[in-house]
Amino acid sequence: MNTNFAINTSKLRGYKNRYKNAFYGVSLILIFAFSIVMAFAPNASAQFQSGYGKNLTRYYPTTSYIAMAPTVIGVNQEATVNTWILPLPVDYNYAAYYFGPNGGSYTGVTVTFTRPDGTTDTFTPTHGLHQYPAGVMDALATMYFLYTPTIAGNWSVKMSVPKQNFTDPTGTVVYEGSTSNTFYFTVTEEKQNAGILNGWPWAPLPNDNVYWTYPISPNNREWAAISGEWLSATLFPVGAGCGGNYNPFSTAIQTGHVLWDTHTYMGGLIGGEYGSISYQGSANNVAAVLSHVVMEGKLYVNLATSNNQFQCYDLTTGKLLYTATGIITAGIHIPGNEFAQAVATKNNPTGALVTLENSYGSSPTAYLFGTTSGPINSKGYPTTNWVYYNPLTGQVQRTITNVTATVYDFIDGSELCYGATYENITTTDFIYQKNYIFGWNLTNVKGNDWWTGVSWTHTVNNPATGLMGPGDGPGRSTFAVSADLTAIAYGGSQGDPITAGFSTTDGHSIWNLTQGYISMYDVKNDFVYNTNLFITCEEESNTFHCYSMLTGAELWTTTVPTSGNNGNDVWTTKSHYATPLNDLNNFYILSPAGTITALELATGRIVWTSTPIFNTEMVFNAIPFWDGAVEAGGLIYAYGGYAKSYELNPIPRFACIAAINVTTGQTEWVLNGGITPQAISNGYLTGNSLFDGNTYVLGKGQTSTAVSVQNDVVSLGANVLVKGNVLDQSPAQPGTPAVSDASMNEWMDYKNFQNATLLNSPPSPLGVPVTLTALDPNMNTVTIGTTTTDSTGNFYVNWTPQIEGQYTITVKFAGSGSYWPSSAETGIVVNAAAATTPAPTTGTSTSVADMYFVPAIAGLFVLIIIVLALVVLLMVRKRP
Repeated sequence: MNTNFAINTSKLRGYKNRYKNAFYGVSLILIFAFSIVMAFAPNASAQFQSGYGKNLTRYYPTTSYIAMAPTVIGVNQEATVNTWILPLPVDYNYAAYYFGPNGGSYTGVTVTFTRPDGTTDTFTPTHGLHQYPAGVMDALATMYFLYTPTIAGNWSVKMSVPKQNFTDPTGTVVYEGSTSNTFYFTVTEEKQNAGILNGWPWAPLPNDNVYWTYPISPNNREWAAISGEWLSATLFPVGAGCGGNYNPFSTAIQTGHVLWDTHTYMGGLIGGEYGSISYQGSANNVAAVLSHVVMEGKLYVNLATSNNQFQCYDLTTGKLLYTATGIITAGIHIPGNEFAQAVATKNNPTGALVTLENSYGSSPTAYLFGTTSGPINSKGYPTTNWVYYNPLTGQVQRTITNVTATVYDFIDGSELCYGATYENITTTDFIYQKNYIFGWNLTNVKGNDWWTGVSWTHTVNNPATGLMGPGDGPGRSTFAVSADLTAIAYGGSQGDPITAGFSTTDGHSIWNLTQGYISMYDVKNDFVYNTNLFITCEEESNTFHCYSMLTGAELWTTTVPTSGNNGNDVWTTKSHYATPLNDLNNFYILSPAGTITALELATGRIVWTSTPIFNTEMVFNAIPFWDGAVEAGGLIYAYGGYAKSYELNPIPRFACIAAINVTTGQTEWVLNGGITPQAISNGYLTGNSLFDGNTYVLGKGQTSTAVSVQNDVVSLGANVLVKGNVLDQSPAQPGTPAVSDASMNEWMDYKNFQNATLLNSPPSPLGVPVTLTALDPNMNTVTIGTTTTDSTGNFYVNWTPQIEGQYTITVKFAGSGSYWPSSAETGIVVNAAAATTPAPTTGTSTSVADMYFVPAIAGLFVLIIIVLALVVLLMVRKRP
């Protein structure tokens, strides 16, 4: 009884404790919640009401804060300043309130930096999101901006916000002004490894022999220098980095090593009754030769037009990830939320592009972009659709309809687009009766109607007469935006000598240029991407003219000689039919004469002209360069072969891809097979071959190294045979010998492109070097030696261990311009040498008698002789 009572009392005490703890817990939660409410709610002691309805007024005290990182930074390095104000702004009824028609919250923010010498720098900062006017905070009452101190010493900074109020139908709210805390920081003469953009380089770039794949860890932000995507060769004149077929963010492809390939469309010799006729770039295959797209380590390739499909592959392995409906022409990044990087707003009408480095925190969304045909609209002219696809799945994310843009350039990383459109077409002569240039913003689109996104239009001809005006012409395919996003250049193609410049703000005219010659050059490809320049060609004299897109002024003129190469350079007068390309140093002219000429952008001087690859099957007496050229890592990769637009059949033989040094003009290597380069990214080059209908990816391949020994247990002093192989494990030719860079292109011709001569007489390529080492029983590294694999990929090395014990043998292939490195290990045990056994005596065998009896008898005779001698001596002594 007592025991039970004691037990029940214990339970009761436990319950009381639980209730007590629960009460305390709930109380603490309520106190915490109340403190939060009080932090953001109006201060009751500081507010009062006056009147009723619209005359009601509340007063809010504010507290301002400021902080900066890092607290120690070098002169001329950027620091990040953050400011915020409490409480968050609300209206009279405590609903969230944002000032002004464009959002934001508190206004009139100023900051004051005090320098080490006591002078100050006071100004109104602009939010780093670039979506609000100067001095306006975002909806969360916060602001960040970057500041660059210019002298060393001890600094400080503070911010202030003035008193402000607003009135709406619910009443009036007054926010008192406040001044923040003072924040102190130090600036040093030497650079500091600190800050968002200047932080310690934890992630040095991988060297040329380090294999890496996507996705890239955000810790490795320095890898941006080698991981640029390939979005499009033409749709992005600025902002994408690869405009004009140049990618400054990729390493070079050092040999023609084929990593993987896949059959994209019909190609190759038909045979039989068709004789030498081949499948090639017919209308059904047009989509397959459009520019490839590379995003996040994936390659996107269109199938033949009739398929209306595109495919997604892993760039490094060739694994097919999915097939989707549609035809793509580009990749594009669009700001993904209201706090993303700059877009065009009423406060930022030009939509000046802000780089990701200056607007960190933004999250652009990646899309694949393509077009489809639309219906004839109510005005009687054709339309197209702009289609945005999810790169991970290929599913359609959005379709913009009623598009009448004829030419256009997107500004990657923003929602902006500029281009030309029309109102009406006469069916007799196809002269555009009304022609406009336009500015367009995706955020303004209503109901997916393209026209609702048009920010402005400007007429570029005379609609009353139909006559061509400045920048107008029957072709109207020449359009570009300057690198600084201030000017548009339009016109000057297909016999139209007029080109004009317009403002990106509202389209007003900046300059008009009437050239003294009629250029048949496809000027769309002559706008020098990522610059403020454009170049036209006077084909009669093979003279090139460079102009400013900002002013229309002619900057230089250069005539390219038409004599040389045994008279073959006369074909350079047809260079205007080829596709040029540029980097930020030179403009490169591809020529059917089989040469590439580099013109210096700054002066127009001829830097070099490459040596043609002579070929007697071509009418040019050389392998011509027409189109399909890309550049990265100091090399131009150009398709050499017949002009695909002419579709010659039988196809002229020996089309190739040539790698040409951009500094010297020297041809570094040539690969047979007729691959037309389409994209280059992350150290991989992609292209299509009209010879076989395949899509190819060139670049370094994975390898495997194997090693073994003849006997893994030997005696000290014995020889050990170390053998093994190094094999290419690329999907294009897995398990085949790894060969030297010098032998690579011939080897690829043999393995992948059906070179008949090599098939009948296979080559014996040089192998790759390997290094052999051993870790001995005392943990010392012993060099066994180096050798080179043979044409089958094998190697053999004879080695004699010097001490007893267990060894680990390592073989390493260090990699090359064609392969990633690999290694392998094996082991042996070395035992003590066997005991030495005396060698047997040679000669006739000895019997027992010979060994014992004969020697004994001989000894007895000697004894008898001695005894007789003594007897004789005694007898002589006894005589008198």
